[in-house]
Amino acid sequence: MRRLALVLLLCLEGAGFAQPPASPLTDDASHPVSGLIVLATPWRFHSGDNPQWASPAFDDSSWKLHLFEKSWAEQGLPGFFGYAWLRRRIKVPDVATPLALLVYPVGDSDEVYLDGVLIGTLGRMRPMPDLVVNRQAEAIALPSGTEGHVVELAIRTWIGPNGALESGEGAAQPPILGTQSSVYAILQLAKLRLAISRNPLWAIDIVSAVIGLISLGLFLLTPRSTEYAWAALFLIGNLLSDIFLYQFAVRQPIDQRLFIVLLLACSSITTTGWLLFIWRFLRSRSDWLLVAVLLANWIQPLAPFTVPRFSIEQAFLSGVACQVLMCLFILLKLLPSAIRNNLEAQMLLVPFFLTTFLVGVEEALSALHAGGLREASTSLVLYSGNGFEVNWVQLSTLLAYLAIGALLVFRFTRTAREQQRLSTEMASARAVQAQLVPSRLPSSPHLRCQAAYLAASEVGGDFYQVLPQENGSSLIVVGDVSGKGLKAAMTGAIAIGALRALATEGLAPAIILSRLNRQLASASDGGFITCLCARIDPDCALTLANAGHLAPYRNGEEVQLESGLPLGVIAHAEYSETTLQLAPGDKLTFLSDGVVEAQNEQGELFGFERTRAISTQSAEEIAAAAQAHGQEDDITVLTLTFSPAEVLLV
Repeated sequence: MRRLALVLLLCLEGAGFAQPPASPLTDDASHPVSGLIVLATPWRFHSGDNPQWASPAFDDSSWKLHLFEKSWAEQGLPGFFGYAWLRRRIKVPDVATPLALLVYPVGDSDEVYLDGVLIGTLGRMRPMPDLVVNRQAEAIALPSGTEGHVVELAIRTWIGPNGALESGEGAAQPPILGTQSSVYAILQLAKLRLAISRNPLWAIDIVSAVIGLISLGLFLLTPRSTEYAWAALFLIGNLLSDIFLYQFAVRQPIDQRLFIVLLLACSSITTTGWLLFIWRFLRSRSDWLLVAVLLANWIQPLAPFTVPRFSIEQAFLSGVACQVLMCLFILLKLLPSAIRNNLEAQMLLVPFFLTTFLVGVEEALSALHAGGLREASTSLVLYSGNGFEVNWVQLSTLLAYLAIGALLVFRFTRTAREQQRLSTEMASARAVQAQLVPSRLPSSPHLRCQAAYLAASEVGGDFYQVLPQENGSSLIVVGDVSGKGLKAAMTGAIAIGALRALATEGLAPAIILSRLNRQLASASDGGFITCLCARIDPDCALTLANAGHLAPYRNGEEVQLESGLPLGVIAHAEYSETTLQLAPGDKLTFLSDGVVEAQNEQGELFGFERTRAISTQSAEEIAAAAQAHGQEDDITVLTLTFSPAEVLLV
């Protein structure tokens, strides 16, 4: 029972329900994980009995250190019985939620003190200690007013002479501090462990059903994660098949051969879910081994109907062959991932292989028994006691179920953290995106500006800026950062910040691109930026410099200019300039490659011809046309109409 309890607690700790404290002297429980913290660091220990040892003022620095997980014999006290004390200083969380302490039995009877005050007992210590047969953990509420304070926790324990002779006496699970709801939840789990020890078969089925229902719930929350559905089929199917077979085998007479067939059929259903769970869990492709195991799994229950004179012995032998195939499947699928330090594969490998191997051994023993070659029990008995029997297959099956449960909690927790991280990342990226593609552009005495931006995903890498200059000119920058998401948005933000700083110096577009390129190349992590920089002076002069971006359109015609290297590729790249003279009413259209690369269902691109044909339309119309064709990338359109004469008239 203790071993099973320890396994369950370890699984809970692996799923994030508990965390050992960091300090070897004072347990800092002020930041419990999931409401719980295990007080597992060494405690001060002293044999004997003295009421003063409960006082927080008592100096216990000379006491020896004691670990809960080790027995007293392992710590230098073989055969010890009588009174002993354990002391530990802890820092209580400063929370408004009521706190409690979960204490596991150390001896036959125990008392728990907090700053010298008795707050709970396990068994009866006064007036004389009692021997407790079925010792259970107790949840003890902490007095109010201890929140945020450092307190002295002391455990007074007593063990009788008979208990001293038992191996492992004195070893216990360390106390757990946390919120009352969390502690009582752990206490209920402890009671569940006790129930499992009293009725292994049905308890294992209950565990299977609970984990299966959790898996089914996770599948309903995330339908694309079909591994949850296959796990639910495997786990819930085990409970349903046991109930079904119990009704046939116990509640009413049934032919032995039919019972074996039903047993194999139920096993085939659950084994299918088990195999497909591993397959989907590893994201593996369908291969010959998976197909072979599935076929063998389903041929087995059909064999009695297809093979003449098919005996029970042969049924079990076919089961052995099937288990051998499944052992091979586990080794070839899980072992490589486990060797590559895949924690999830490591969690499943041992219990899955052990269970499959032991089932094969049991079926081989059953075949020998059915053939009259073996008279002993066909099960691998681990323990046989008061009204129940525990065998190795049941234990390994329980471990396999718990491994699946821990894996589901681990994976769901990781997925939830990842979704939260992505949500936070997207929120940050959208905030950055608002700076890259402003919804409102600055006014200019000689320009009318319109912009349209349609992201292909939540956050794209396009950006545009219109920056007025002190001499009355306007600096226009349109660019596209490679990649998507927060990384692209942050790179674009860096570029915009540098551009705004360079814009204050009144530099020419080619010089701006050269200096910006050097800054990005020195900090580049492999990405790049295409960028078009233009300056429109009050005297109608348009100066353009290009770093790998699409050329703009002027009055429906593409402007011919040299395309340089994208920014961030080569640190010392140079860029040339093209100068044009604008006339009143001229319309310039800047856009990203998301327009020309829009692609319909037939694979036809929107292309340069369609882009040129609609380049004189408004920014919203151009963007809408490209999106309607079939958006593949971010669509950015910026239009500028040069109209100094119209402004003067106003």
